[in-house]
Amino acid sequence: MARQTLPMAIYLLLQATICFAQEAPMDERVVYAPDTVGVDRLFMIVLSVPPDAAEIAVDVPEQVEMLDRTPLPTTANQRRYYFRSLVPAESVSITFAHPAGELTVPLTIWSFDDLRDYRTLKGTQLPRRWPLGEELPSLKQGRTIYSDEEIEAMRTGSAGDRAMRYAALKADEIWAMQPDSTIPRWHWVNVTYGCPEHGTQIYQSRAFYPWIKRAVYPCDWKIECPVGHEKYPSNDFGAGDFTSGDFPDDGIGGGYEAPDGKHYGFIAETCQQYCREMMRVAPSCAEAYMATGEVKYLHACLVALCRLADEYAYLATMTQHRHRNNKNQVERLGQGRFDEGPFLTGTGLTVYPIEQPGHQWRHAEIYDMIWPDIEKDDQIVPFLQGKGYDIETHEDVRRFIEENLMAVWMQGAMDGATRSNEPYAQRGLVRMAEALNYERGDEFMDWLYDGAGKMRIFVPNTYFRDGAPYESTGGYNSMHVTPLGPIVESIEHLREMRPEVYPREKYPDITRSRRYHNVFDFCMDTVTIGRSFPQVGDTGSYPQYKVLSPISYHSANSVAFEHAWRVFRDPKFAWALANDPGWRPSEDFEWTREQIEAEATQWPDDWNDASSLHDGYGLAIARGGTGDRRRSVWMHYDRARGHVQDDLLDLGMDAFRGNILSHMGYPRNWGAWEGLWSSHNVARQFDPYREQVGEAQYVADAGLAHVTEVRTQAHFEYIDESGRKDHAPMPEYWQRRMLALVDVSPDEFYALDFYRISGGAHHWWAFHAQEGDYATEGIDLVAQDGGTLAGPDVPYGDVEWMKAHGGSEHATYGWRGVNFTFPHLYNVQKGRAERPWWGDWAIKTGEGLHLRQHILQARDGLGQPIEVNVTDGRAASGGSPYEMKWIMMHNPGGGDEVVRTQVLAVLEPYINSPIIRSATPIGLTGADEDGFEAGAA
Repeated sequence: MARQTLPMAIYLLLQATICFAQEAPMDERVVYAPDTVGVDRLFMIVLSVPPDAAEIAVDVPEQVEMLDRTPLPTTANQRRYYFRSLVPAESVSITFAHPAGELTVPLTIWSFDDLRDYRTLKGTQLPRRWPLGEELPSLKQGRTIYSDEEIEAMRTGSAGDRAMRYAALKADEIWAMQPDSTIPRWHWVNVTYGCPEHGTQIYQSRAFYPWIKRAVYPCDWKIECPVGHEKYPSNDFGAGDFTSGDFPDDGIGGGYEAPDGKHYGFIAETCQQYCREMMRVAPSCAEAYMATGEVKYLHACLVALCRLADEYAYLATMTQHRHRNNKNQVERLGQGRFDEGPFLTGTGLTVYPIEQPGHQWRHAEIYDMIWPDIEKDDQIVPFLQGKGYDIETHEDVRRFIEENLMAVWMQGAMDGATRSNEPYAQRGLVRMAEALNYERGDEFMDWLYDGAGKMRIFVPNTYFRDGAPYESTGGYNSMHVTPLGPIVESIEHLREMRPEVYPREKYPDITRSRRYHNVFDFCMDTVTIGRSFPQVGDTGSYPQYKVLSPISYHSANSVAFEHAWRVFRDPKFAWALANDPGWRPSEDFEWTREQIEAEATQWPDDWNDASSLHDGYGLAIARGGTGDRRRSVWMHYDRARGHVQDDLLDLGMDAFRGNILSHMGYPRNWGAWEGLWSSHNVARQFDPYREQVGEAQYVADAGLAHVTEVRTQAHFEYIDESGRKDHAPMPEYWQRRMLALVDVSPDEFYALDFYRISGGAHHWWAFHAQEGDYATEGIDLVAQDGGTLAGPDVPYGDVEWMKAHGGSEHATYGWRGVNFTFPHLYNVQKGRAERPWWGDWAIKTGEGLHLRQHILQARDGLGQPIEVNVTDGRAASGGSPYEMKWIMMHNPGGGDEVVRTQVLAVLEPYINSPIIRSATPIGLTGADEDGFEAGAA
């Protein structure tokens, strides 16, 4: 598809040259040099040179142009030289007049055809283009995804601003929007240290991705600090300036390196944004073409598709220049070399792997939209010819797109390059398979069912037995629910189009798994008050009371429940849709809202008012009240696989149409604070600090009381597959927590929280509510003289203290560890209480809403009161939108053989006036099976 094909003799010589480039030892004066590059690609050579040496003369062959070099004078002992490859070459040499003697650096430059030639690297077939080692056997034969009626419905006449902006560009300008993939891409300039001028101030107003980026053509390759609004880097990268100014970033040599050694990837984050922008061009312009019929949008769409095809063909062979989702790609000196590869799993292509499936299915869909009309663009063939491609007909254009973009994308999905939150990668692959509808599509389906796609066993083996996905509730778990319907429907459509290729005997209906129904059940069954759900893991934000909108499910969307209704015709799922205030039937949904509402009448409105256990995911929910006066308390007692926090036995409360108690949400700026045990309402044993597993003991509704209890136990940790245990059992190391929600009236309630902790050398018990004025009664508190909970001499966030107490510094996300808590809580007040006391939060956003916590008993195993610390806390990274009180009680141990703590508390939410006149413990005789005295209030 390029200008010419190399004869076999030259091809063999080329391979020999490559082997020489890979195997010959590099001169020690060469710090970095590439081995093989593509045409029109940036590359760099770095030499070791004494700082005081004169300018080095460089002899550059005609196949290469030199763009820039390290300016003199310099104090560095390395010099960088920047080049761009111009035309293919089997072997060229760049010669440097080094002060220690002439130095020659060999290089191979591959053409587009060279990149597409079949070869192996370390036993891996290249290029990574389906079918491996073969030409594409057939092309798409017709539109498969959209019906004529759906296409007609797209004719709205409105193009949209984005598409109009793209179509106003010249074809060469659209082509230039896609950056050279030799430039690393990354999410952050420096997530830990922020900006070289303003540090972490950049996160004060926006915890995530605060840098200001403008991905418009022409690309200026600048990124703007949100604090001082200065732009970085100082050099004009787009004009071939790699070195000028105080904050230069050459994009391919480690980013800007500050005097203190910190790296700042200005170009890397900007490049990722430009790549993302390129992914929007073809979909926007395809939709605009369908809406208006104007060929300029079709042309812009085809140019964008062909540019992506060109870049994907490059990345099919040059896998070292894929995204790779790795900070080291940004901070390393020089781009990845071909001989370092191949890099397949989790690499992405031009963009982040997790984003790839969404782009894949959307590009499949828009290709299906425009496919019949490609001949209407009479400019695309001459345009591609002008780029040097062997394109004669519009059928050649289709082959160019399908072979270099679609086939690379499909192989990438099967290689794991599009790895995302499952089953998103599966959805991307099967949607593109549906759009292409190849005769050999069973090869894709084999991967989907029995390869890494594992859809044959995905539902029973991936979801918990109660149907729960395996990550945090909310956004992440929704990613495991919402793709299921589209995958099933694409499979069934493929089966309908080619029944002989996709027999049901070989590829069974995955909805027949008994657990498939449970997946949608879980999303409904764990709604708490018809407005909220347990916040578990990396989800949501810090607790801030507001009246929540009604919901009928969580961790899913209405399209998922349309699919569930379509499959099961269960009135429960009709109820979910009918009670979703924002639901409007999708265009392809076969039922009207009125029909679904009629089906929903078969399901009672109070079906979810009872307390419940969800023993797969590990949720115990006590529920009371009815309608808008529903309330609940819940505990989480198991461990998911992804986006988890240290939240075993966390306590949450929903009432008054909103949330009262929950964790601190998704980690701000990906820091440690939100995931810590202390950002949850839990207790923990220390020395040792052991992971535990939980088991529900019971749940029951008994008149006015709704009760549940959970027990956790330290578990074995295994060293290897032999099953050897790394320590002995610890039967005395456990926790037990009972919650009882007690109805006082239709509008009023309180909750009893009875917590017992055993084992370890000492215990900490943590509790927080929300922002608001905090008052106490019944306890005398003495202010600590400065410092933090780590000690009066330990300042906030003290790194040395964290180092000395087991902390570790993550290479990207900063400091963490179980003791991270202590130097991040401040304004410490201390006391002990021989008698009951209470603390009362006047919730800042609650308009008279309070939470009063009555501590009736907080004692060690000898019956002595434990230490109470009332502190202030705020988010430790990403700026903090809150400051609130933390209650941290401590049993230092040392007085009994097995350290034990027992806390009996009453949680009293109320509006304006308390409902409890007094709360006192009742003395009882006897003890439980573990020797803890009975507790009652």
